[in-house]
Amino acid sequence: MNSPIHHYFSEDSLKAFIELLSPYHIRYWIDGGWGTDILTGCQIRKHRSLDVNVDAMHYHELLSILHREGFKTVNDTFPVSQELYCPRYGFVNIRPFIFNADGSSKHSDGHGGWKEIPASRIKDAVFAGQKVKCTQ
Repeated sequence: MNSPIHHYFSEDSLKAFIELLSPYHIRYWIDGGWGTDILTGCQIRKHRSLDVNVDAMHYHELLSILHREGFKTVNDTFPVSQELYCPRYGFVNIRPFIFNADGSSKHSDGHGGWKEIPASRIKDAVFAGQKVKCTQ
């Protein structure tokens, strides 16, 4: 039986994704539309993909887990991001971040510079009974 093709990253997909990563010690947080929705406590709109910011030290481990789960890379612009797709979940965008001593983080802007995220923008939230970090 073929898996359905997801054109949007659904709430069920998000629950399954968080559950998939729960046994691993990977430092990541949800960004973009889903990050905002989790922090506000409700889904505001449909989301084409899930944006996941990951500690660069865990980037390749996360990719390995996703590939084992059936995700295929559809767009690779490393070190900026990598977009993957799996019929069971939908689209996921993975961006590697480097953490600074003060808790802030940065990732490549693709033009030789950095996009900085202050530590204060990464917030704890609870989604589907799981603690998850999100960017505000």
